[in-house]
Amino acid sequence: MSKYATEFWYRHVELGQQNVREEYLDLLAVRLLMSDDICSNMIRLHYPDGLGNTNSFKAVKDLMAPALYHASYFGLLGPARLILESGSDVNAKGGHQFTALQAAAAGGHEQIVQLLLAMGADVNLQGGTCGTALNAAAYNAHKEVVRLLVAAGTDINIQTGGTGNGLHAAAIGGCEETVQLLIANGAEVNTPCRS
Repeated sequence: MSKYATEFWYRHVELGQQNVREEYLDLLAVRLLMSDDICSNMIRLHYPDGLGNTNSFKAVKDLMAPALYHASYFGLLGPARLILESGSDVNAKGGHQFTALQAAAAGGHEQIVQLLLAMGADVNLQGGTCGTALNAAAYNAHKEVVRLLVAAGTDINIQTGGTGNGLHAAAIGGCEETVQLLIANGAEVNTPCRS
């Protein structure tokens, strides 16, 4: 039961918002996400970023990511807003995707991407699985998120180790529409992938 709870709690927050005051669930989610003790116990049972679970206390400490990262990863707009309002760093690093913006972009969470950009998230920070927020969105075929990032001034041609640039990521992800969108916005088509 506890493994199920750690794996699917955020879905219950989403579904519960239809029956319970949204602000109440948002506050509960923030409390959960900002508690290192609760989060470390959850990570021991199920790490949401796809790396399985671990019982090692050192490994759990290494996997801890900021509360904003997890709210963004799970697509929880209300909690993400509350966490930012509490003064959290919009560009804090941690997690498999590296930043909250990259996590939201990878998940296709458009409203959270808009919120993070409005709060000053750096669209060109590099690190994590896909390298940049643009690469994360392009690889996962989230065309509307790609549009948001391009409009926010992301460098379309940044080369990263994991997936090359945004055009490479879109091609690897198999999204022809995103490839065309990036080319129309100045992606260099003859740049070799360095990954």
